[in-house]
Amino acid sequence: MRRYVEDSSLVFSAAIILALVVPAGASFTSGLIVPALVLAMSLSMRQLAFSWKEVQSNIKPAFLGFALNYVFLSGLILACGFFLRDNVDYFRGMAVMAAVPPAVAVVPFTFLLGGNGGAALSASALSYAGALLYAPALMVILLGNSVDVGYLLWLLFLMIIVPFVVSRVLRRFPDGLFSLNKAVINICFAVISYSVIALNSAALHSVNPQMLLLTLALFARTFVSGFFVWHMTGFLKLKSDDRIAYSMLSAYKNLGAATVISLGLFGAAAAFPAAIGTIFELLFFIAFRIYLRRVH
Repeated sequence: MRRYVEDSSLVFSAAIILALVVPAGASFTSGLIVPALVLAMSLSMRQLAFSWKEVQSNIKPAFLGFALNYVFLSGLILACGFFLRDNVDYFRGMAVMAAVPPAVAVVPFTFLLGGNGGAALSASALSYAGALLYAPALMVILLGNSVDVGYLLWLLFLMIIVPFVVSRVLRRFPDGLFSLNKAVINICFAVISYSVIALNSAALHSVNPQMLLLTLALFARTFVSGFFVWHMTGFLKLKSDDRIAYSMLSAYKNLGAATVISLGLFGAAAAFPAAIGTIFELLFFIAFRIYLRRVH
């Protein structure tokens, strides 16, 4: 049983299917979204050192990774969001997505693919520190008076500060106590994905041009951006392990945080882009892993 629960692809696929087939359960699980994300991020961050020494030893990759995630990827997301501006909820969801830092999974994914984990870690640490200022500033600029700044800052506190503090405490305990870490993280993200997709199940069953445009936009901001950076860094003759780290940082946003912020500030419809984006991010990791096995 544990082997199946630790299979991220299987767990997330099951969550998506259940959300489409039995969406009524979201009336219960929607209340678990924030606690599930805080728990998942705390356990995920426990695996990361976040030491200033690590950042200093990778200072150039850290700033380049930060730029790729918060300038290149955020810019691409906003450009895609511009074409969705007629749908206020989709535009808000894309704006929130652009504002959040990279996914915590960037670091373990980079390690799993044989990339430069130090570069991914340093860039993530810099991005999360910057997010405390960058995220609220960008959302206020893009969304104006529709943003409840006080509530946004509270959500960012829950999404970044609380997991960081809890993770530092958890690092003091022996690793043996966290043997079920991956399974718990998978279940938490499955609850979040199920809830948001189920809350938007009616929209998923009524395909329309705007939804198709949103799907194309989310494909572009994940697959096109990730593979573009992989090939561009190859053209620039960068090392393969660095290229993997930069590709991950160019394809992944913290969509768990984006989901909670969108849901809390604007409602379920605004969280829809993050929910669908989660599917593409999962598919990108699978596709990129297969691609790297073929080219290496």
